[in-house]
Amino acid sequence: MSSRSYDFILTLADTSSFSVGNSVLGVSSNAFGQVISKDSSNLKVKVANSKHYFISSENIISNVTVNTSATYQQSFTSTPIVIDSNSYSINGTSNTFALPHLPSHKAEIEIYADNVFIESEKYVWPSTVLGGVGVDFKDIEIITFPAANDRAIVSSVNFPTTGTNSLTLKISTGDKDSLSFLGSNTPTTQIQTGASTITTIHPSNFVLNRNAFEEEPIVRLYSIY
Repeated sequence: MSSRSYDFILTLADTSSFSVGNSVLGVSSNAFGQVISKDSSNLKVKVANSKHYFISSENIISNVTVNTSATYQQSFTSTPIVIDSNSYSINGTSNTFALPHLPSHKAEIEIYADNVFIESEKYVWPSTVLGGVGVDFKDIEIITFPAANDRAIVSSVNFPTTGTNSLTLKISTGDKDSLSFLGSNTPTTQIQTGASTITTIHPSNFVLNRNAFEEEPIVRLYSIY
């Protein structure tokens, strides 16, 4: 347990719009901290640095960042479909397929054949044919055992094979439910959730040698007989 749980008690004109756990920023001082607890008129705040000091009468705000997410999906079967003037279908010979959206990283791509996940090592992105908006599947090895021969025969065939009923290509970013989460690289949106004015500042009773995140814990030794 830290020797103190907060650095300042800030008395505000109104604390109703602030939430415990959210960060706060002094508009004039640029002091930055985290709300530890609150009541009807006070916020207990841990500052991010021992050099951060709030200013009486300054405005204080609290913002949250909204995660940006997007998912795009395209499915293929043996029935041809046309995308950007090109026809695609599972026919045993075509191994290049269009993606539903231009990804910024290979980790954003998820591919399923008959609902079975296809590892990224099994295809090439960007496509040598379509560039960043497509993938090229690598050949796969098929092992057969001819009835008249006791030796296995290994051959390479195009993927997806004619035995594949469906192929689903998915692009997702910032989707926490995705098989492989990748944070969105699009600009995030900040929403102001709290705003008020500091009327009084009460520092912690402990000397501010360090902030409350860094202060050494109190250690008590007990003798047990």
